[in-house]
Amino acid sequence: MLQMRAMDDESMEKVRRLYEGSFPANERKPLEELLDRRLSERDFVVFYDGDVFCGFASLLTWNDLTHILYFAIDDALRGKGYGSEALLKIETLRKNNRFIADLEADVPSAKNKEERLMRSRFYQKNGYTKSGISYQWRGEEYEIFAKGGSVSEEEFWNFWKYFRHVFDRLASETEKSL
Repeated sequence: MLQMRAMDDESMEKVRRLYEGSFPANERKPLEELLDRRLSERDFVVFYDGDVFCGFASLLTWNDLTHILYFAIDDALRGKGYGSEALLKIETLRKNNRFIADLEADVPSAKNKEERLMRSRFYQKNGYTKSGISYQWRGEEYEIFAKGGSVSEEEFWNFWKYFRHVFDRLASETEKSL
Protein backbone atom coordinates (compact mmCIF):
# COMPACT_ATOMS: atom_id res chain seq x y z
CA MET A 1 0.00 0.00 0.00
CA LEU A 2 1.35 3.39 -0.99
CA GLN A 3 2.39 5.75 1.79
CA MET A 4 2.95 9.47 1.44
CA ARG A 5 5.72 10.94 3.58
CA ALA A 6 7.41 14.27 4.08
CA MET A 7 10.72 14.60 2.30
CA ASP A 8 13.64 13.39 4.40
CA ASP A 9 17.42 13.09 4.01
CA GLU A 10 17.15 9.36 3.29
CA SER A 11 15.05 10.03 0.18
CA MET A 12 17.11 12.93 -1.20
CA GLU A 13 19.36 11.02 -3.61
CA LYS A 14 16.46 8.89 -4.87
CA VAL A 15 14.39 12.02 -5.50
CA ARG A 16 17.32 13.75 -7.23
CA ARG A 17 17.87 10.79 -9.61
CA LEU A 18 14.16 10.50 -10.45
CA TYR A 19 13.78 14.28 -10.84
CA GLU A 20 16.74 14.59 -13.19
CA GLY A 21 15.73 11.47 -15.12
CA SER A 22 12.07 12.47 -15.49
CA PHE A 23 12.27 16.14 -16.45
CA PRO A 24 14.40 17.71 -19.18
CA ALA A 25 17.01 20.20 -17.94
CA ASN A 26 15.14 23.15 -19.46
CA GLU A 27 12.03 22.24 -17.41
CA ARG A 28 13.76 21.79 -14.05
CA LYS A 29 14.14 24.32 -11.28
CA PRO A 30 16.99 23.71 -8.83
CA LEU A 31 15.81 20.93 -6.51
CA GLU A 32 16.85 22.98 -3.48
CA GLU A 33 14.29 25.64 -4.46
CA LEU A 34 11.54 23.02 -4.48
CA LEU A 35 12.57 21.92 -1.01
CA ASP A 36 12.81 25.40 0.55
CA ARG A 37 10.95 25.06 3.85
CA ARG A 38 10.52 28.81 4.34
CA LEU A 39 7.42 28.72 2.15
CA SER A 40 4.29 27.45 3.91
CA GLU A 41 2.41 27.22 0.60
CA ARG A 42 4.82 24.56 -0.67
CA ASP A 43 4.47 20.81 -0.19
CA PHE A 44 7.09 18.30 -1.22
CA VAL A 45 6.20 14.67 -0.54
CA VAL A 46 7.65 11.28 -1.35
CA PHE A 47 5.84 8.01 -1.92
CA TYR A 48 6.86 4.58 -0.67
CA ASP A 49 5.38 1.12 -0.85
CA GLY A 50 6.90 -0.36 2.28
CA ASP A 51 10.63 0.30 1.86
CA VAL A 52 10.41 0.78 -1.91
CA PHE A 53 10.74 4.38 -3.10
CA CYS A 54 8.02 5.00 -5.69
CA GLY A 55 8.10 8.71 -6.50
CA PHE A 56 7.58 12.29 -5.39
CA ALA A 57 5.42 15.37 -5.86
CA SER A 58 6.13 19.09 -5.55
CA LEU A 59 3.13 21.38 -5.03
CA LEU A 60 2.36 25.06 -4.55
CA THR A 61 -0.90 26.35 -3.09
CA TRP A 62 -2.46 29.79 -3.29
CA ASN A 63 -5.93 30.28 -1.85
CA ASP A 64 -7.93 27.18 -2.92
CA LEU A 65 -5.74 26.38 -5.93
CA THR A 66 -2.99 23.77 -5.70
CA HIS A 67 -0.58 23.40 -8.60
CA ILE A 68 1.19 20.08 -9.07
CA LEU A 69 4.53 21.39 -10.29
CA TYR A 70 6.51 18.17 -10.50
CA PHE A 71 5.14 14.67 -10.11
CA ALA A 72 7.01 11.51 -11.00
CA ILE A 73 6.73 7.80 -10.37
CA ASP A 74 9.76 5.58 -10.88
CA ASP A 75 9.85 4.20 -14.45
CA ALA A 76 10.01 0.59 -13.24
CA LEU A 77 6.79 1.06 -11.24
CA ARG A 78 4.66 2.83 -13.84
CA GLY A 79 1.50 1.10 -15.01
CA LYS A 80 0.94 -0.53 -11.61
CA GLY A 81 -1.50 2.02 -10.17
CA TYR A 82 1.03 3.95 -8.09
CA GLY A 83 0.50 7.19 -10.01
CA SER A 84 -3.26 7.15 -9.55
CA GLU A 85 -2.92 6.26 -5.88
CA ALA A 86 -0.33 9.01 -5.40
CA LEU A 87 -2.64 11.61 -6.98
CA LEU A 88 -5.39 10.63 -4.53
CA LYS A 89 -2.95 11.00 -1.63
CA ILE A 90 -1.80 14.40 -2.92
CA GLU A 91 -5.39 15.59 -2.96
CA THR A 92 -5.71 14.82 0.78
CA LEU A 93 -3.02 17.43 1.54
CA ARG A 94 -5.27 20.30 0.50
CA LYS A 95 -8.82 19.00 0.86
CA ASN A 96 -11.52 20.97 -0.97
CA ASN A 97 -8.93 22.61 -3.22
CA ARG A 98 -8.92 22.66 -6.98
CA PHE A 99 -5.84 21.01 -8.43
CA ILE A 100 -4.03 21.89 -11.60
CA ALA A 101 -1.20 20.23 -13.48
CA ASP A 102 0.63 21.56 -16.49
CA LEU A 103 1.46 19.05 -19.18
CA GLU A 104 3.51 19.44 -22.31
CA ALA A 105 1.07 20.34 -25.07
CA ASP A 106 0.12 17.85 -27.77
CA VAL A 107 2.45 19.11 -30.49
CA PRO A 108 2.47 16.84 -33.59
CA SER A 109 6.19 17.39 -34.21
CA ALA A 110 7.27 16.64 -30.61
CA LYS A 111 9.95 13.96 -30.24
CA ASN A 112 8.17 12.57 -27.17
CA LYS A 113 4.66 12.73 -28.64
CA GLU A 114 3.66 9.31 -27.29
CA GLU A 115 4.81 10.23 -23.75
CA ARG A 116 2.77 13.42 -23.92
CA LEU A 117 -0.34 11.49 -24.98
CA MET A 118 0.20 8.95 -22.20
CA ARG A 119 0.45 11.74 -19.59
CA SER A 120 -2.70 13.38 -20.93
CA ARG A 121 -4.61 10.07 -20.79
CA PHE A 122 -3.31 9.41 -17.27
CA TYR A 123 -4.53 12.73 -15.90
CA GLN A 124 -7.86 12.46 -17.71
CA LYS A 125 -8.35 8.93 -16.35
CA ASN A 126 -7.83 10.43 -12.88
CA GLY A 127 -10.51 13.10 -13.25
CA TYR A 128 -8.51 16.00 -14.67
CA THR A 129 -9.88 17.93 -17.63
CA LYS A 130 -8.32 20.39 -20.05
CA SER A 131 -8.87 23.92 -18.78
CA GLY A 132 -8.32 25.70 -22.08
CA ILE A 133 -5.33 27.54 -20.58
CA SER A 134 -1.99 27.19 -22.32
CA TYR A 135 1.33 29.00 -22.03
CA GLN A 136 4.98 28.80 -23.01
CA TRP A 137 7.86 28.48 -20.55
CA ARG A 138 11.51 27.90 -21.30
CA GLY A 139 10.85 27.05 -24.93
CA GLU A 140 8.12 24.52 -24.26
CA GLU A 141 4.35 24.80 -24.71
CA TYR A 142 2.11 23.61 -21.86
CA GLU A 143 -1.59 23.16 -21.27
CA ILE A 144 -3.32 23.19 -17.89
CA PHE A 145 -5.45 20.29 -16.68
CA ALA A 146 -7.75 20.84 -13.67
CA LYS A 147 -9.66 18.77 -11.14
CA GLY A 148 -12.17 19.82 -8.51
CA GLY A 149 -13.54 22.78 -10.44
CA SER A 150 -12.70 25.08 -13.28
CA VAL A 151 -9.79 27.51 -13.27
CA SER A 152 -9.86 30.78 -15.17
CA GLU A 153 -6.90 32.13 -17.04
CA GLU A 154 -6.96 35.17 -14.74
CA GLU A 155 -6.71 32.92 -11.66
CA PHE A 156 -3.85 31.00 -13.20
CA TRP A 157 -1.84 34.17 -13.91
CA ASN A 158 -2.69 35.67 -10.50
CA PHE A 159 -1.36 32.46 -8.94
CA TRP A 160 2.00 32.98 -10.65
CA LYS A 161 2.00 36.73 -10.02
CA TYR A 162 1.68 36.01 -6.30
CA PHE A 163 4.47 33.42 -6.33
CA ARG A 164 6.83 35.55 -8.42
CA HIS A 165 6.60 38.13 -5.63
CA VAL A 166 7.16 35.45 -2.98
CA PHE A 167 10.15 33.95 -4.82
CA ASP A 168 11.70 37.40 -5.27
CA ARG A 169 11.34 38.02 -1.53
CA LEU A 170 12.93 34.68 -0.66
CA ALA A 171 15.83 35.32 -3.06
CA SER A 172 16.37 38.74 -1.48
CA GLU A 173 16.38 37.20 2.01
CA THR A 174 18.91 34.60 0.86
CA GLU A 175 21.20 37.26 -0.62
CA LYS A 176 21.06 39.30 2.60
CA SER A 177 22.05 36.28 4.68
CA LEU A 178 25.16 35.54 2.58
